[in-house]
Amino acid sequence: MSYLELLKLASPEATVVVTALIVLAIGLTNAKAAKISSFVVLIGLAVAVTAVLMLPAKATLFSGMIAITPLTSLFKIILLILAAITVLLGQPKLPHRSEFLAMLLLATIGLML
Repeated sequence: MSYLELLKLASPEATVVVTALIVLAIGLTNAKAAKISSFVVLIGLAVAVTAVLMLPAKATLFSGMIAITPLTSLFKIILLILAAITVLLGQPKLPHRSEFLAMLLLATIGLML
């Protein structure tokens, strides 16, 4: 298996990780970027749902350590939707909103794996 195939199969998780890093960078550059951070997170989660929908029906990664089946894809979509709902219902007046959103995204990655 080439690295390109591996990245294609792990693209939902990679998308969420990149989104978390972008949100942290936004929080570092602009302290009052709560709305921008939330918008970036929602865009990243939508892209991750699209990536999950584009996964093959059955595949394995790392010699069977991670399996992609229709059930795991459904579970990943549910987790991503729940993360988006959490972003929408989260308190916009948190002092460190970007860090909260990044931790939420990284926790979502842990659940997806």
